[in-house]
Amino acid sequence: MKPTETEIACFESGVKLGSLYHQFSGVPISLDNIKNLSSAIEKSIENQPYCTNVSVEISEEEVKKSMNEDFEYAELKGNMMTVRIEIRYKDTEVVSKMRVEKGYPLMFVESVEMKRMD
Repeated sequence: MKPTETEIACFESGVKLGSLYHQFSGVPISLDNIKNLSSAIEKSIENQPYCTNVSVEISEEEVKKSMNEDFEYAELKGNMMTVRIEIRYKDTEVVSKMRVEKGYPLMFVESVEMKRMD
């Protein structure tokens, strides 16, 4: 049995979230480059197939908590990011997110909609 459009769109969504998390965890971050790093992550993930929109918010508060005082930087961790990704595969649009719950970054599908392409 072949996967449905919805299953393919959800799979693609998971690929994007997984690659984002594993590519960028551990990247050096300072309070001065939060916006630049957020933008770079968004642009990188948006290059992938079927991705129509990416939003990455990095918490300044969480960066401050992890900051190495001697060197004034931290390593980017999942608990510092709130992520929203939109995928469009044929007539299916999927919105997925990553957020921290109980100190752990969780990835999930928020919505699936069928949209006619005219």
